[in-house]
Amino acid sequence: MTFIQPLLLFALPLALLPVIIHFLNRLRYRTREWAAMMFLIAVSKSSTRHARLREFLILLFRCLAIAALILALTRPLTGGWLGWAFSPTPDTILVLLDRSLSMSSVNAQRGVSKQQHALKLLSDAAEDLGSRSRMVLLDSAGGDPHEIAEPSLLATLSLTQPTDTATSLPSMLQRALDFIVERKTGRTELWIASDMRREDWQPDSDRWHHLTEQLDALAQPVTVRLLALNWPDAGNGSIALSGIVRQMASGNPELYVSFEIARDTADEDVIPLSMNLNGIRSQADVVLSSQFTRHTQRIPLPGDAGGWGSVSIPADANERDNTIYFAYGERSTVSAAVIADGGFSADRLRISCAPAPEALDQTSRIVTPVGLGAIAWDALALAIWQTGQPGPSQKEYLQAYLAKGGVLAFFPPRTSTPQHGLGFEWGPVQTLGADEAETVAVWNNRDGPLADVASGDPLPLAELQVRRYRTVNHGGDFQVVAHFTNGDPFLLRLRDGGGTIYLCTTQPDPAWSTLSDGFVLVPMIQRMMQEGGARLSDAMIAACGDWSPPNGAETWRPADASLKDPRVEAGVYRHENTWLALNRPSREDATATVPADDVDTLFGRLRVRIWEEPEAGTNASLQAEIWRMFLYCMLISLLLEALLILPRRTKRSSITARATA
Repeated sequence: MTFIQPLLLFALPLALLPVIIHFLNRLRYRTREWAAMMFLIAVSKSSTRHARLREFLILLFRCLAIAALILALTRPLTGGWLGWAFSPTPDTILVLLDRSLSMSSVNAQRGVSKQQHALKLLSDAAEDLGSRSRMVLLDSAGGDPHEIAEPSLLATLSLTQPTDTATSLPSMLQRALDFIVERKTGRTELWIASDMRREDWQPDSDRWHHLTEQLDALAQPVTVRLLALNWPDAGNGSIALSGIVRQMASGNPELYVSFEIARDTADEDVIPLSMNLNGIRSQADVVLSSQFTRHTQRIPLPGDAGGWGSVSIPADANERDNTIYFAYGERSTVSAAVIADGGFSADRLRISCAPAPEALDQTSRIVTPVGLGAIAWDALALAIWQTGQPGPSQKEYLQAYLAKGGVLAFFPPRTSTPQHGLGFEWGPVQTLGADEAETVAVWNNRDGPLADVASGDPLPLAELQVRRYRTVNHGGDFQVVAHFTNGDPFLLRLRDGGGTIYLCTTQPDPAWSTLSDGFVLVPMIQRMMQEGGARLSDAMIAACGDWSPPNGAETWRPADASLKDPRVEAGVYRHENTWLALNRPSREDATATVPADDVDTLFGRLRVRIWEEPEAGTNASLQAEIWRMFLYCMLISLLLEALLILPRRTKRSSITARATA
């Protein structure tokens, strides 16, 4: 319970006035001993006990009536979210608003999205507190703190509108801490509105402990009130871009757009796809046979120039995840270099980089380690290192290439001595018996080099036979993309600045593995080529919110002549001759939520009140004034007190008996 007029609580001692008056009245009389009264007292002893109980009840109800009147004048507020007893009105309210794409999910019964519902509840709660608290908005899209003068206008502000970005609750909490320390906000409450997505809360992050410790150590008290809008996203489907490939088919340019459609049912269905290529719209049907369906749409291109497009599924509960955007550059040749001393493995890697040179516009060649200066690094999509330890000058080439966003893949050298790479060290060669082989047990099949193919079928990694591989000492910096049944890694990845390093622990050599067959090697290398070639194209694809405009957002214009903002809205944008396609971050597709008990633990010693969204159709008010209830309590107390002070009726039979006597 909290109070709009908490100063009136100091008047609560006035509830004892009836008791004080009662004792003052007793001082007016003096007790005189009288012998005859001893007999009367003995006779009416039981009646005296009842009289004292009656007197005590009268005083109690009088005190309750005064206390209820005072509490009613304080205008108390109650509710599951604002339900602390005698909680004073805060000096500052920091509203941490989740504006991520998942908050745009609409509930069919309510007819509003989670974000719209949250804004209404927050504005109503702030208006009930009046002007006694300063209200400041911190939104998940990273805008500056914004003071809210009129809570009723909260839903109309541009800073509260939906976005296509993701949310990081630890980052928002850090911004709130910085604001509290910088502005000296006094008694502060954090009002958090979130749909409790696990990817947003990041409960496994070490930042939580440090942040909550700092908040708890502040001189001014900080409390947390969480509005958990965790209703299920029923009836919602989504589409996610997997990749695009431009190639020539019978002399004509074509674009292959791969995507995945997810939904909450596995029933077979046929839905229409709405496609837009450079402003020209068309439609095609796609068959959905499972909960997750991968599909590749072949789109003929009008020529060798670059362009843009989109693919949409029909509207549902959340329209913001129903469209993917793509952009493609003008036709150009993509090259790769295999840095090796020659041999069977090097040749297999070279072929995998350009399996169809004319159709895919790809070239590849083998370069010895001493010939790095002859490589056109600025035009290189992929560099593969499959030889001994790089020297200091060779490392400079590789590091400069990574700094410009290149993709560098390491395959183990044939020598048996350990070799050093960039941030890792090759260990000894592990050789299995003649009839033994390791297989890949777990791998990332959603994205990256080992993702499922366009049809939804996985790469045949389970059939891969590895007879020899190298262990890797990487100090935990690399992410394991796939590992063998014994737990040793098969493929690792490290984001190094703007570039990416991949480590494959076996060779495409029959003496080492069946990787040389090409069923896994070719798609794996081709995806690395696509990743590295993206920086060379005049078309880019990035995640909304993760990409920041290098020369100002105002210089990027929407391709469809809309008024979208590239900082927070997905779409296709253009700056001079460069295309940019922004899609929602992939982590927005993860629907797992954080339980309320886990959230309470995350905040450590901070006081937390969690209000979980009830089912549609129930009372969803965050708080309510209950002064009327206290007035009813006062009236009931006065009524009971009046009944107790009424003179007792004398029975007619007793009067008749005394008159006869």
